Amino acid sequence: VCPTATAVWTPGQWQWDGRAYVWIAGSWRIPPSEQHTWQPATWAVKAGDAVFVPGGWHVNVKIRR
Repeated sequence: VCPTATAVWTPGQWQWDGRAYVWIAGSWRIPPSEQHTWQPATWAVKAGDAVFVPGGWHVNVKIRR
């Protein structure tokens, strides 16, 4: 059950802790501000290597010119 109207479900993921892969359980999280959105974990290919990018809060910043 969602604890508040602004909470976001962040799914669980396997993550390397330097010795082994450990399960990070999913949970409800409240964004730091209204401008923040949750970016799920993903894989990126850089220079032919697969790189794990963990999930986290992202904020879009508009630059005024």
